[in-house]
Amino acid sequence: SFSKKQWQLKQHQRRCEECIDANRVVQLKAPPKNETAAGIRNPPSLCCAADNEGASCWICLEEGPAELGDPIVRDCSCRGESGFAHLSCIIKYAEQESRRCAERSGVKMVDFTRPWEKCPNCKQLYMKEVALNVATALVTFAKNNYPDNECIHLHALGNKLDVLVRLDQAKESKRIANNIMSIANNILSIVRESKMIHSSPSETVLYIEAYAHDQLGDIYCIEGTKDGAKSAMKHYEICRDIYKAIGSNPDVASAEAKLAQMGGCNNVSIEVELEKCQEVFKQSLELESEESPRRIHIGINMAIHFHKANQAIKAERLLSKIARVSNRFHGPDHELTQLAESSLQYFKARYVYFKTERGLLLFQALRYEDDGENCTVYGPLNSKVWGPGNVPEEETNSFSTKNIIPIEGTPVIYHGLIKSNQLDGKLGDIRYWDEEKTGRYEVHFEDKGLKPCLVKPENIRILFELPDE
Repeated sequence: SFSKKQWQLKQHQRRCEECIDANRVVQLKAPPKNETAAGIRNPPSLCCAADNEGASCWICLEEGPAELGDPIVRDCSCRGESGFAHLSCIIKYAEQESRRCAERSGVKMVDFTRPWEKCPNCKQLYMKEVALNVATALVTFAKNNYPDNECIHLHALGNKLDVLVRLDQAKESKRIANNIMSIANNILSIVRESKMIHSSPSETVLYIEAYAHDQLGDIYCIEGTKDGAKSAMKHYEICRDIYKAIGSNPDVASAEAKLAQMGGCNNVSIEVELEKCQEVFKQSLELESEESPRRIHIGINMAIHFHKANQAIKAERLLSKIARVSNRFHGPDHELTQLAESSLQYFKARYVYFKTERGLLLFQALRYEDDGENCTVYGPLNSKVWGPGNVPEEETNSFSTKNIIPIEGTPVIYHGLIKSNQLDGKLGDIRYWDEEKTGRYEVHFEDKGLKPCLVKPENIRILFELPDE
C-alpha cells in the first residue's frame, strides 16, 4: 500500500495491491464536485465521528466531506487511518473495476461484483448503510450500463437482497422487509423470463432464485396470518426443491427445518436446524480463515442454535472465542464484533422462575448468598424481556434457593452429591425439568464421557461464570 505522501507524488495514481504488472496502474480521481454517483441514498451517518475527524479519502486524497455533503465513511474492517473514502469515490472506483472486468473475455460474476461488496484494502465486506448504498448503486449501474444482461441484473439484485437481509436479520423493520419483498419478486420475475429463453439456467441463477424464495418465505411467516403461513410454506417448498436440484444439502436442511416449524414440529425443527448449522460450521472451518466475516457470522449463528437447543455452555464458550477473534481482527466498532458481544451478554444472563399464588414469575438471577442458601434476583421481569441490558430497574430480592427454578438451558455445577460424589464439581446444562413425575432436572454434562442424568434441585448450583476450559 502507499502512504498519503506517496499518493501525492504519484499524482493520484495508485497501483492495486493485487497487481503484479507494473504497467497496470488504476487512475483514481475524485469525482467532479457537481457530480453525484448514481444510486446513492441519503448520506450515511459517520460510524465514528472521532475516528473520521481529519481523515482523507484513500481514493481522491481529499479530506472531509465533499462540497455536496458526501461524507467520509468507513464501514469495513480497516483500522487506524486506512479505509476512509467518500461514498461517491467508492462507487466510481467500483464502476471502473466492473467495466474493466466486463471487457475481459470469460468474465466471472464474482469478479464483477467484488468491488461493490468488499473494501479493496482490508478485503472484507462493507457493512450497514455503506453496504446498502453501494449495493443500491450497483443495481443502478447494472440497469443503466448493461440493460440486456440478465445475469448481471440478477447478481446485482441478489447482492442488494443479501445486504438487506444482513441489515435486519430478524426482519423487524417494515421498510427493509418491504424492500426485501420487492427485490425478491423482481428476481423471480427475471428468472421466469430467463427460463422461457434458456431451458437450463445456470446453477448460480438457480441459487439466487432459491434465496429469493427463502426470504419471501421469511417475510410471509412473520405476518402471523393463515394466508401468510400458506404463502410461506409455498416459498419454502420451492426453495427446498431448488436447493435439492443443485445439491446444496445444508440449505436443503435449513428449508426443511423451516417447513417443520411451520407444521408445528418445533422439537424436530430445532434438531434439524442445529444439524444443518453444524454442517455449515464444519465446512467453514475447512474453507475459511478464523477472521473471515462469513466464518464469524456462521459461528455466531451456530452459537445461537446451541443456545436454542439448551446447550448453553457450548454456546457461551463458542461465542466468547468468536467475540475475541472479531475484536482482534475487525475492531470493537465492527458490526460483527458488536453482534457477538451483545449476544454473549445475552447468553451470560441467568434466569429463574419463582413460584407464587399467581403462578411462575420470571427473574434474573444475580448471585448466591449465605453459602448458597439464598439467591439474589432482579424482577419480576416481563417474560418477553430476556436480554440483560433490558432488565427493568426494580429492586433486588433474595429468595431461598429451594424456591427458585432455573430455566432450561441454564449452566449448572453438581453440588453436594453423596452416592455419586465423583460427579461433584462437574459442569452441565439443564435440558429438561420433569416437574410432574420426578421433580428432577435432566442435566447433560460438558464432559462427553459422562452420561446425562436426572438430579435433585438441591444438588445443582447455577454457574454464573464459566471456568476456563
